[in-house]
Amino acid sequence: SSSKSFKVVPLDNQTVMMVSTKENVSYVGNTHTNNLDWKQGHGDTPLPWALAKDQTAEFSLPGVAWNGVFSKNMTGSCLARIGQELLLTGGRTSELPMDMNSRVKSSNGTVGRMSSEGAINCEDASGCGPRWEQGVVPDLIEGREEHACLDGEDVVMVGGGTKFDYIKGKSGYSYYIKRETYA
Repeated sequence: SSSKSFKVVPLDNQTVMMVSTKENVSYVGNTHTNNLDWKQGHGDTPLPWALAKDQTAEFSLPGVAWNGVFSKNMTGSCLARIGQELLLTGGRTSELPMDMNSRVKSSNGTVGRMSSEGAINCEDASGCGPRWEQGVVPDLIEGREEHACLDGEDVVMVGGGTKFDYIKGKSGYSYYIKRETYA
């Protein structure tokens, strides 16, 4: 089984970054970087992707919904960049209680944020380095996954994708799946 990776975004003229899910764990993300200057001293062999060397190397994004606390499943998320901020839009929630007899998971509209300038929600008096955090950037209007995102100077445009609802009810593994496709 392999991990799922997301769009590659440039950090500067020489470095690119991507996020992937941890192998076999969709609720844990890994941040990877690569240097584009691989021809200097390495012949024609590209450098391998490397895990980030800070606290963004492995991360999770917890959130709160009307029916409880969830962990963001990053499968189907889209990575975008605005200035020094990286945004991870959409994805899917972990399984949550719907009522006393049913459980639900669905497409997620939250947006994770990471900035090279540090975290906004920082409790360390000496300052926080870069880290992924949720609840800083407004959520998408509607949850979606497997969507495209286009980043610009001051905005990220999200398009396409699918909305997914999964309900496991009282009768065991019976479920209802509703998929809406966005154009």
